[in-house]
Amino acid sequence: RDVYKRQDVIIPNAFSANNDGINDVYHIILYGATLNYFNIYNRWGELVYSVSNSEVNWDGTFNGQALEIGTYVYATEYVSNGVLTIKSGSITLLR
Repeated sequence: RDVYKRQDVIIPNAFSANNDGINDVYHIILYGATLNYFNIYNRWGELVYSVSNSEVNWDGTFNGQALEIGTYVYATEYVSNGVLTIKSGSITLLR
């Protein structure tokens, strides 16, 4: 019998920060994993969001200003089951 292993970290690739009350804030899901950092960069490599040892709650803003629709890059590091993982990818911000 196959046993399904739940992922330790789920990192969505899009959200819609349009204040409709649905999917307005970007979160990652940690199942027993410990987050070391989660950084988000714009297309010019500027750091627009950063959190360490805490929950990811990005509302699609930078310095209080709504960012434009587009693709942003994340870089993260977390520990799950004693294994250090460094990962990067993209997030699409919709409005």
